[in-house]
Amino acid sequence: MVLDVEQANEDPGARVITWPRGDDRPRNQLWWKDVRTGFIRSMLNGYGLEDGGDSLVTQPFNDGDSGQRWVVDDDCIRNHSTGKAFDVAGGSTDEGATVLAWDHHGDTNQQWDLIPETPRYFWIESRMNGKVLDVAGDNHEEGADVIMFGKKDEASDNQLWFEDPAGNIRSKMNGFHLDTSDGSLKTSNGHDEESEHFWLFSGEQIANFHNRNQVLDIAEGCDDDCAKVCAWDCHGESNQQWSRNYVD
Repeated sequence: MVLDVEQANEDPGARVITWPRGDDRPRNQLWWKDVRTGFIRSMLNGYGLEDGGDSLVTQPFNDGDSGQRWVVDDDCIRNHSTGKAFDVAGGSTDEGATVLAWDHHGDTNQQWDLIPETPRYFWIESRMNGKVLDVAGDNHEEGADVIMFGKKDEASDNQLWFEDPAGNIRSKMNGFHLDTSDGSLKTSNGHDEESEHFWLFSGEQIANFHNRNQVLDIAEGCDDDCAKVCAWDCHGESNQQWSRNYVD
């Protein structure tokens, strides 16, 4: 069994349970831990994990909330503030068992393994016209333009992307992430803590981690190859809608 956001609920206060591990790597079962700060967050929506009393719950991330900070100590995960540990309630082995924070005692229902996931590569396809994000000219240098282009017949690294453990989108070609600080979309090897450098999937949009109302937008809805992509306020039209198309 693995830690699971119940029914992939993206609302604040969603319960966290145990559930059989899905074969297709469902995002409600994937998490990342910031080793610098101790925050554990869901790959489903970036929400933080905190003690909700009756169960662990996901809540909008708040970097000032020590209740969302956790310490991984061997096979135990304890809250930074209270010292309480992840605990499968009553030692239940059933699907859907509640997971809560409880005084640490070290029994098996408080023991956990962190299993790293290898990246899965995908095309980022526009729902407007089926074209994909493309690092122009296979340019490996920092600051390369990222444009719209027709999907190539064979998978090409300059059109393939992956999500790092924090959910940030990166190029398969060189691991660089997306950057809109220059007005249009480019690649960058800068710090992903900077607001223009952290983009993640949020429903049908690719949103800025620090400002979810800023999303990737095909400029002026241009349908041509080499169309520019920029950051824009979310309005939900098809030039702001994207799909992952995974490589087999």
